[in-house]
Amino acid sequence: MRDALTITKTLLDGGTIDYAGSVFEAKSVKLEFECPHVPVYVGTYASSTKMLELAATLADGVILMWTNPQWVKKAVKVIENKARSVGRDPSTIDVAAYLIFSVDEDQAKAKTVCEQVLKVYEPRLRDVWMKHSLIPETTSDHGNELQRPSGANLVESIAIAGTPRYCIERLEEYSKAGLKTPIFYQILGPNRNKAIKVIAEEIIPSF
Repeated sequence: MRDALTITKTLLDGGTIDYAGSVFEAKSVKLEFECPHVPVYVGTYASSTKMLELAATLADGVILMWTNPQWVKKAVKVIENKARSVGRDPSTIDVAAYLIFSVDEDQAKAKTVCEQVLKVYEPRLRDVWMKHSLIPETTSDHGNELQRPSGANLVESIAIAGTPRYCIERLEEYSKAGLKTPIFYQILGPNRNKAIKVIAEEIIPSF
């Protein structure tokens, strides 16, 4: 990843790269065309300290996956500390996150569509969610079977789903934790066109 970031950033910034890394190398390579500034982001989990530090060293930003305000706050601290240690201004590094998001005036409808999506992800990502304390790690009465959280609990823990006011309040929690760029992912709402209008006219102007 360090090799890829070093080569990509240099090229996109208009430079000539002469680099030999542990995996990739490039000898006197330069793009044959000019391009506008293209920010380079690192996608990672908020618990991946090494990736966060690498992003703070070389990238323009980081995109967190499967996170919550508590983990955002921890990730921001790692990024800030590393950025300062390498002479970078932490405020120049964007902190973004993919957020399963659904908005509708009918809160139940907003949550229901999220439940359907999260139940598809749950078998593959349950271990990741538990590692990040997004869902509780509990055992059944037999002591050897994991209790799966209900769809409603998954939505509360992992997604932002509800009325415009509720969604704004949840996003404020992320913002206070240090999230700069929320990326609304997958759903948007039971009526996607209506949700886009609400996001544009009610949610974005609140920040």
